Amino acid sequence: MSYCQDAVIYDMSTSSGEQLKWNDRSASPRAMWKFVKATAGGSALKVVNKATGRYMRNTGELSAKVTSQDQVAQGTGFSLNSLGEQRAFLIREGTKNPVHADKIGVIVAWRTVNLNSASVWHFDPVSDNDLNAATDDATGYELVWADEFDTDGRLNEDNWSYERGFVRNSEPQWYQPDNAICKDGNLVITARIDTVANPNYKPSSSSWKENRQYAYYTSSSVITTHKQDLLYGRMEIRAKIPTTSGAWPAIWCKGYPETNGSWPACGEVDILEFYSKSILANVAWSNATGSSQWRTVKTPFTHFTDKDPNWSDKYHIWRMDWDSLSIRLYLDDELLNVTSLARTVQPVGSFCKVENPFKTPMFLLLNLALKDGDGIDKTAFPLTYYIDYVRFYKPRTQPDAIHDATATAERPFVTMVNGTPCIDLCAFNGEVSVSMTDMMGRIVSRFQAEAAHGTIVLPTMEKGAYVVKATDGYTTLSAKVLQR
Repeated sequence: MSYCQDAVIYDMSTSSGEQLKWNDRSASPRAMWKFVKATAGGSALKVVNKATGRYMRNTGELSAKVTSQDQVAQGTGFSLNSLGEQRAFLIREGTKNPVHADKIGVIVAWRTVNLNSASVWHFDPVSDNDLNAATDDATGYELVWADEFDTDGRLNEDNWSYERGFVRNSEPQWYQPDNAICKDGNLVITARIDTVANPNYKPSSSSWKENRQYAYYTSSSVITTHKQDLLYGRMEIRAKIPTTSGAWPAIWCKGYPETNGSWPACGEVDILEFYSKSILANVAWSNATGSSQWRTVKTPFTHFTDKDPNWSDKYHIWRMDWDSLSIRLYLDDELLNVTSLARTVQPVGSFCKVENPFKTPMFLLLNLALKDGDGIDKTAFPLTYYIDYVRFYKPRTQPDAIHDATATAERPFVTMVNGTPCIDLCAFNGEVSVSMTDMMGRIVSRFQAEAAHGTIVLPTMEKGAYVVKATDGYTTLSAKVLQR
């Protein structure tokens, strides 16, 4: 249990609603705890916050809350009962029922029922350097990609592509590049009442994309597919959204169907969806038959407008914090959705190509759709959706450059075995995402591997130079490979 002595503690239990009450996986120093012996020579541990020095204690009743106390003498001694999985434990006092994370904002509460209803707690080690870095949340992250939309005109096509035509959900709008323009430091996506002839029109077709002769609305959807891939980090978008009836603005991410499987096996994260007078934060994946599995949090729009009647006239910040354990979705620093990646496992087979789509790269989409069922308010057109910036950060503790390889691995990351290039996975733990790109930055191969496999052979490519990159969500290594 040495790794529990200085740790970040999460509640991984479904019975807690997966609201990670002790720390919510934040970089705040208040997220970090350490353990000291409750009694000399004993096995029970007191739980103390590394930043504040406050201890956790039971107030005396099984049903009472566990509260923080200043004095060491008042800390309760807990035992950690291993569940046979590394760093996963039940926390209990003596023979009492285990500690449980309460759903309604209590930090920790005692359960008076059986062990099966107790929370499972997960520990990740932290150091004093982590504590010091976490005193300012911004210092824990490094900006690795951004678009500030500061140059008027068309989007930077090094970052963005356009979806075109009728695309999804039987939506009425026709997507085209002309409705997205950078102006005055914003990406402005505009939905207009407009008539466009459908070049794919087939009156006898059963497809909604073909049996409509005309589209009567236009808009834009812009995507980073194969231009800016995202894998673990913090995504932040500042935007002002249209909130009139029928408006459906969105900020979302998807995995690649060619490597993960068709939707929903590719995985989807809706950082923002607005429609039907609600703001949604969603995560979707697949079951064996291709049916979608959702973790959806739908917040009534009045939750925001009751606090600020002018909410729609202002910019707001949507955020996704994503690592190999969970996805957390925020609006103006208010946590809306926490999804543990322990629950997003898919059965690999004919439909799902990967076990967990949220441990593979995703791309970003920004679009303004229209929702017929809400009753489109034609008097409000044109509808405008303003995006001030898109920023993607990586934790500073994750090495992401070739010169970090020798510092992280005890032996070279790329090796040659009988003249064949291989990568050594000794520096990683668990599942590893591997990608290869050519010298133009185009992804030519993407796959998953297990660190336990040791050394794996890279796919055979045409002659030339490639960059191979591997990550398990905490350690990232890359190196140049020559295929001869």
